[in-house]
This record gives sequence, C-alpha cells and structure tokens, in this order.
Amino acid sequence: MEIFIEVFSHFLLQLTELTLNMCLELPTGSLEKSLMISSQVLQIPVANSTKQR
Repeated sequence: MEIFIEVFSHFLLQLTELTLNMCLELPTGSLEKSLMISSQVLQIPVANSTKQR
C-alpha cells in the first residue's frame, strides 16, 4: 500500500507540473478544463485499484 501511495503521489506531481506547463502556454480559460481532465484521470485508477482488492 505504501508503494502505491508513493507511485501515486509521484504521478500526481508529474501530472501537476505537466498541467501547469500546459496552462502557461494556454489562455486562462483552459486552466479549468485541464484541471477537470486531470481530476477525471486521477479518479479512474483509484476506482480500478479498489475493485481489484
């Protein structure tokens, strides 16, 4: 479980950096869209991991 949390937090960090880098190049209106997309992407693996247990 601890390994999963470390991997997940590392993935979250990378995703946040990627989102911020994208938002710097895009207009501010797309910031909300990219945050919505990233939150949807994060919900999928969490839901899948709970089903596997």
